[in-house]
Amino acid sequence: MNAIGTVILLAGLAVLVAAQLYATVKTFAVSPVKGLLCLVIPGYALLIAKRYGFYAKFFFTYLAGILGLVAGGAMLS
Repeated sequence: MNAIGTVILLAGLAVLVAAQLYATVKTFAVSPVKGLLCLVIPGYALLIAKRYGFYAKFFFTYLAGILGLVAGGAMLS
C-alpha cells in the first residue's frame, strides 16, 4: 500500500506543478511582469487565470493535483 500511496502522491504533485507551469506560461504571454508575479506570489495565478479566461482548465487541473496529494497522503498514513 505504501508504494501505491507514494505513486499517487507524486502524481498529484506532478499535476500541481504542471498546472502552475501552464498558468505561468499563459501569463507570460500576456505580460512578462505578471508572469514573474505568478511565479512569486501564491494565488496570483488563480487571479490571472480568472481575468484572462483560462480559469476552468487551470483550476480543475490544480484541484485534481490537490486531490492526488490528499489521497496519496491518506494512503501513506
